[in-house]
Amino acid sequence: MVISDKVYTPDEFLAYQAEHDERLLELRYGRIAEKVTSEKHGYIVINIGSALKIWLRQSDLTGFYSTEVSVKIDDENIRRPDVSFRFTDGDVSEATTLSEMPAFLVEVVSPSNSLSDLREKARFYIEHGAKLVWVVYPAKQIVDVYTAGGDVDVFTAEDTLSGGDVLPTFEMTVKALFEI
Repeated sequence: MVISDKVYTPDEFLAYQAEHDERLLELRYGRIAEKVTSEKHGYIVINIGSALKIWLRQSDLTGFYSTEVSVKIDDENIRRPDVSFRFTDGDVSEATTLSEMPAFLVEVVSPSNSLSDLREKARFYIEHGAKLVWVVYPAKQIVDVYTAGGDVDVFTAEDTLSGGDVLPTFEMTVKALFEI
């Protein structure tokens, strides 16, 4: 939900965000947008994050998963994916905004999203370096999976999601995303 028609630079946005730290804000093409979530949205995000935590402990890969981390993508966009994973041999970042695109991103439909908005976000992430993006639709219990090769696949409650080449051996059933 865009909250201002004014066009902001990333620095202006970060100053605005600092003054309104109780709100989940993004910079989308220079305009400030607020993310509105719900408890249901949160438990889906935590289900995915929990699965990533277990997978990472069992993997020989190194990196960090997060929720709602700000990612500065270009001079018009600072986005906050619901879940992200970035590969790194370094320490966990304490910066308020990452400057590199995570490899894996998840967006969960919330009251502030439209279908076209989420599709745009997924494509935008892929175009700017993400390798794998999941868009989760709780009401329909489906997941759209976008890959760097340009493919988009739809998974239903009976299907198993895979991290593919991006997150080797990471798997999660679609049904598990929605389990309480």
